[in-house]
Amino acid sequence: MSTPLTVLGGYLGAGKTALLNRLLKRSDLPPVGVLVNDFGAIKIDADLIRNRSGTTLQLANGCVCCSIAGDLGVALESLRALHMEQVIIEASDVAQPAKIADYGHSAPGYRLAKVLTVVDGQGLSTLRRDRYVGTLVETQMQQADLLLVTKLDLLDAASGAAVLESLPGPAIQATPGEGAEELLLDPEPVSSFGPSADTKPPRSGATATHPAFDSLSVDEPVALKRDAVEHLLDEISSNGLRLKGWFTDERGQRWLVQMVRDRWHLEPDARDNPAPGCRLVMIGVAGSVDLEQVRARLLAGRVLSRPAKSRVVPLIK
Repeated sequence: MSTPLTVLGGYLGAGKTALLNRLLKRSDLPPVGVLVNDFGAIKIDADLIRNRSGTTLQLANGCVCCSIAGDLGVALESLRALHMEQVIIEASDVAQPAKIADYGHSAPGYRLAKVLTVVDGQGLSTLRRDRYVGTLVETQMQQADLLLVTKLDLLDAASGAAVLESLPGPAIQATPGEGAEELLLDPEPVSSFGPSADTKPPRSGATATHPAFDSLSVDEPVALKRDAVEHLLDEISSNGLRLKGWFTDERGQRWLVQMVRDRWHLEPDARDNPAPGCRLVMIGVAGSVDLEQVRARLLAGRVLSRPAKSRVVPLIK
């Protein structure tokens, strides 16, 4: 019997990780396998982790969380050997869900259940106008069976209704308390929500041109001055960067840091992992900011002193 596979897509900061966190914290989950881009993106409570082995976390509720270490096919095969009842794939923030969904048709022992795209309701109008990523965001929505719209609670009723009316497909509200994570557990298609077969855009064969993205990781055994980090985040917040990870400050306190476009925040890292250092991942549209300079500022506190350059590293294949 084939294992149902659900693809969860959405652009930077839409709320995919928050949705998965709410799902993984449930105590009544069936054996579910979750494939994520990296463990740093999902903060799993320490008391939920039963065993850690390589790129796999075994959770106390019987579920398994695996990192996609460069080969989705290998990761799917490893989950198949663990006899999970269902598999959920968190697509990369800048990926087209259709490309991931193709695995549901071709991977041995799997069948595609549905494609869900998480949409930032508060920031959608700005993203659609963005000359670099507007087309990508629109494509991610068009390739979904159902849109899960977050942050509508941050808008007034009229603005929220306007967002829902503007969407290219069926949608539901996915703010905390609305139970949207139930759709991740449902192994059946959501055809009852979706457009008819003759009007739904095809998932594969997309020809739209999408931007290239720069990606840079920082992994150093050094402490950073918290006020210097905050100053830098303020300075680069207008460049549309996605930054996530953690760092240790000058007092030995570990901080989780998240930046999505013009918003950022720090919070104490309560996970049971006291190792000092700095581990961050930065993603940005190619040419918008020099990530090497940002890295230098993080590690040395230097002021930007030369025009930004960018080395293009396409993340969409």
